[in-house]
Parts: sequence; C-alpha cells; structure tokens
Amino acid sequence: MANEALIQGVNEELSRLLKKRPALEVERCHVLAEVEKAQFMTLDLKQYVRDCYNKELASTQTQIGELTARLKELRAENGQ
Repeated sequence: MANEALIQGVNEELSRLLKKRPALEVERCHVLAEVEKAQFMTLDLKQYVRDCYNKELASTQTQIGELTARLKELRAENGQ
C-alpha cells in the first residue's frame, strides 16, 4: 500500500516536470530572443542568462530521467 502511494507521488512529480519542460523551452526561446536584441546588455550578462536557462533545462531533464528510472523500479517491485 505504501509502495502504491510512493508510485503515485513519483508519477505526479514526473507529470509536473513533463509539463514544465516544454513551457520552460518556450520561455527560454522568448527570453533569449529578447536578450539578443538588447543593445545595452553586456556579453557577460547575455551569457549568464543563457547559462541559467540551460542549467534549468538540464536539471529538469535529469530529474525526469531519474524519476522515470525510479518509477520503473517501483513498478517492478510492485509487480506492475
């Protein structure tokens, strides 16, 4: 029973991240387009903004991969 609750929790977090990723990608495209047009931003600041979005996307993708693997393990343990 506790395993089923854990599976449900992991599944909910995975669903949240799977919705977050495309929204973050769209936001990243819009922000980076504006950053590139910004005449008064330094190159370092532009790179910092790019790095922040790249780091967030990489982290989200890593979390998705880890949760997917964990979900498979939990389901295997539960006989699903």
